[in-house]
Amino acid sequence: MKLNIKQFALAVALGVSCYSTAAADLKISALAADATELDLFSPAADGAYIKSVELSALKFPIAILEDRNGGFIIRFEGKKYYVNAPDVVANNVYKVTAECDNTFSTELVGATRGIAGKGC
Repeated sequence: MKLNIKQFALAVALGVSCYSTAAADLKISALAADATELDLFSPAADGAYIKSVELSALKFPIAILEDRNGGFIIRFEGKKYYVNAPDVVANNVYKVTAECDNTFSTELVGATRGIAGKGC
């Protein structure tokens, strides 16, 4: 039980660390390849579609206010919107270090796509 609490505390600390430092430096530099417009959604929990904006109306880089699971909160024309991460090119790289609890083997193995840093 102590090990599970320790792992949970580590996960929470990593999550807070990534969240608090990541959004401050994140920027959108372009739309995804072959995209001509960006779909904007409500930042509220419902995530309702609001409108699409033509590429010519966007000025890059666009600051990311918040990094959410699967997307970003940005400010456009004075309002906050949610954009899907696959629709844009952003400088989001999260560096983490994993501590592996592997009781079945002496060899530590594992991978997580999109995470840079020392893994298992």
